[in-house]
Amino acid sequence: MMIQTILLIEDHAALRANLAEMLELEGYRVIEAEDGSSGIKLATEERPNLIVSDFELPIFDGFDVLRLLRQNLETMNIPILFLTGAVENNDRLKILKDRGEKYLSKPCSLSKVLAEIRECLS
Repeated sequence: MMIQTILLIEDHAALRANLAEMLELEGYRVIEAEDGSSGIKLATEERPNLIVSDFELPIFDGFDVLRLLRQNLETMNIPILFLTGAVENNDRLKILKDRGEKYLSKPCSLSKVLAEIRECLS
């Protein structure tokens, strides 16, 4: 079985490290980006099986990441799972839902994140 690669875009260093470690323990190859701009660059270069991204990011936010990746033929079909603490901003979540994009509201349990990742990769 081929090891699946997950691109993790998260600006909070400790959270990014914890998530990366958890995903690696689950057998995934993890590449990391600390902002939307470097996340887009890595997605284009590495073409991961899945992108797990924070929504509130420096340089490019979740909407920018989504828009730019969906416009690129090489990255347009990569599934993206957004982790967002932006529950107070229901307009943004409604747009994600309307576009059929996956998201989880932070904080959420590790098992919920892993279940969603498995679903996205299946």
